[in-house]
Amino acid sequence: MLLQPSIRPAPMGGSSNTASPPLEGNTQISPSIVRVDIRPGQPVNFPITVRPARNFPGDIYLLMDLSFSMADDLQNLKNLGSRLATEISGISENFQVGFGSFVDKRLPPFVSLDPVRQNNPCPGTDPPCVSTYSFRHSVKLTDNDVFFNQQVQDQMISGNQDSPEGGFDGFLQPIVCTNLIGWRDVSRKLLLYITDAGFHIAGDGKVAGVILPNDGTCRTSGTTAPQDYDDWITYDYPSIGQIAQALRENDIIPIFAAEARALPVYEALVREIGEGAFSGTLARDSGNIVDLVRESYNNVSQRIIFGPERVPGVSVDIQPTNCPGEIVDGVCTGVQIENNATFQVSVTLQECTPENSGNIVTVPIRVLGFGSFDIELNAICSCPCDGTVTNNSALCTGNGTLRCGQCDCNPGRFGDMCQCDATGQGGMQQMCPLGPTELQCTSTDRGTCVCGECQCRRDSAGNPIYFGPACECDRSSCPSFNGELCAGRGACTCDGCRCNLEPNTQQPYFGTACECSPDTNCVDPNNSTDICNGRGTCGCSGRCDCQFPYRGDFCEVCSGDESCFDLTCDSNAECANCAVDILDLFPMSTNLTFFTNETLNSLPNGTSLTYDALSNTFRLRLPTGECPETCSPVVIINGTDDVDYMIQDEMSIRCELVRGCTYRYYVAVNEDTLDLTDVHVEFRRFCPEPVIQTPAWIIAIAIIVALLILGVIALLLLKLFLFIIDVIEVKKFEKELAKTKYPKHQNPLYRSAAKDYQNPIYGQ
Repeated sequence: MLLQPSIRPAPMGGSSNTASPPLEGNTQISPSIVRVDIRPGQPVNFPITVRPARNFPGDIYLLMDLSFSMADDLQNLKNLGSRLATEISGISENFQVGFGSFVDKRLPPFVSLDPVRQNNPCPGTDPPCVSTYSFRHSVKLTDNDVFFNQQVQDQMISGNQDSPEGGFDGFLQPIVCTNLIGWRDVSRKLLLYITDAGFHIAGDGKVAGVILPNDGTCRTSGTTAPQDYDDWITYDYPSIGQIAQALRENDIIPIFAAEARALPVYEALVREIGEGAFSGTLARDSGNIVDLVRESYNNVSQRIIFGPERVPGVSVDIQPTNCPGEIVDGVCTGVQIENNATFQVSVTLQECTPENSGNIVTVPIRVLGFGSFDIELNAICSCPCDGTVTNNSALCTGNGTLRCGQCDCNPGRFGDMCQCDATGQGGMQQMCPLGPTELQCTSTDRGTCVCGECQCRRDSAGNPIYFGPACECDRSSCPSFNGELCAGRGACTCDGCRCNLEPNTQQPYFGTACECSPDTNCVDPNNSTDICNGRGTCGCSGRCDCQFPYRGDFCEVCSGDESCFDLTCDSNAECANCAVDILDLFPMSTNLTFFTNETLNSLPNGTSLTYDALSNTFRLRLPTGECPETCSPVVIINGTDDVDYMIQDEMSIRCELVRGCTYRYYVAVNEDTLDLTDVHVEFRRFCPEPVIQTPAWIIAIAIIVALLILGVIALLLLKLFLFIIDVIEVKKFEKELAKTKYPKHQNPLYRSAAKDYQNPIYGQ
């Protein structure tokens, strides 16, 4: 038995209850609590609606790097102070802004050991820098833009010694010190991090002797601003995991504004944090900080991102079913104020555990920047109705046993109500079809296989979420317009919207969401059967978007392509060849000034040339007998770069003739008589630069000389190598000779053949 959720509705946010406190009425999510009775393996679906409220409370805390490299940025921020506060307050009537800064731990090697630099980290500057600090909270969240501007004017630059900054110390404290910063319980919380360098991470503190891991708690004390982070000397920098966890727990959205050289580091950090984190490029002087604040706030307030808490044994899937904006990577974006966005939430209890059996398990679902809602799960892990059993129950089509509201089918039967027969010839034919991923609808969790047919999942209103033989098509892939799928003018298919016919014109609606209506302004009065004469599409503005090479209000004019006239460059190529033969007799020039009386006398017999002052062209009559009679006359023009070149009020095509140099000529056809018009040839020609070729004998001599030189060099190197070997051997011989213990004239191996023996008793 499929269990349905019981829902406790909550009021939608609206202008009547968001302009001022009480804040408890500013929820933008309905329902706020969903109670679900659920069994393992049986998904439960219910809808959630999110609507951005007008003037929803907003809190933005500016956290700025005030190391010495940001001196110009601080000065520009001071100049923009009043404008910044005004722009932020203009985003919403219920907005608060605060300010804090960071530098680094005041320990070597992060700062210098020099006592002078300890007090003034940047000597020689006017005014001097303040002593290095880790994190300093200066302005509590306030709606007083004058007070905010005054406090920003009092900020002073500091300095440190290494390039990475201690930004993570300063980043964690504003997140966890909720009372100190003044974060409101119900508000859209943004933490803007402004820097030009990277950051120290957990473990970097050990080089300065700070070995205790960061405990992730608020350790900024004091009753009035400015208030400093006290335990920078005790605890190491926080880790990225601690930062991400603290952001989730306090529902704060981070925005990183970094200069271009450091931006890749923060783009990688955004990917690690996820869940709505945003990064942007900061100008070198922070001059675009106001634009970054406006852009990031609009980005956050118009996209709906869900962040479900991980609960063991429970999976939550949320898909948009009605997005008034655009769905990008599964996220509904571009949602305007007071527009409803609807989502289908699917909750699955994967298994019963001691933690969820018999207990109400709460699954918090964060909607970044909009609040949250809770799913209270009552896991049904046992069946008190085991004693109630009906054999061959009618609810099981007489083919199974009804036990605890579920059918236990007899052998050879299957289905929710044992309605399917798995025996005989038709048994294997009742397998559901496979989708593009070679999986059935039950394997993709998009539907249920019933007797060989997929019954796709539907939303609470009964509309299919998925469709197709294997539920392979996703309804959310079809765009919406004015809150309606395919603008209510078409059917959603796997390939997108298939638009219906407009009743009056019997022409289909068009556009990705069928948002455009066929307009009679796109219908040619001389051809009322086809929109844009079948050569283009009618845009939403009622004007034809023509295909190449057509143009005009109704795509009725063809220009710039030979296909328009059913002729090719070969149609009059012989005439162009004849004309180029004569033009080759004259020197190359860029215009027609070469045609003087002297040059005209050099024309071949039977050739004449007359000047047309009206068109600034020459008409060349070709010699009869050598060229086709249909070629005369040929018109010689200076040259043109026009794509649409007209000949006798007819559109022509441009052709080229390559004869060493490249000549252009134009051919056209008279649409009334279907005869070829006169050929127009450009006197201007395009000739390649002459290539000076080196004589072959010079190349041969150069190669021989090069080979001789290389041979001599090789012989000299060989001679040098042998000489070095000889020197080494001589030195080695002399060294061995110096070690001998015998004179040069003695042989140490010589033994005399004569022996002297003495009689021991001689002389006795």
